[in-house]
Amino acid sequence: MSDARWIEVRDAAEEAVLHFTYAARLLEAGGFGSDASQSLLHGVAEFQNSVDPPSD
Repeated sequence: MSDARWIEVRDAAEEAVLHFTYAARLLEAGGFGSDASQSLLHGVAEFQNSVDPPSD
């Protein structure tokens, strides 16, 4: 993989960590409602997208 692709992977993983962090804060603030669930699911999707090999 090119260096540029690894930068994209790193950026996506960092964003996933950010979403997990926000989800954890929402949980601590008062439960795991819709906003926290969506944040967590988005974090999972971002991380999965970052580690899946390109399809082309």
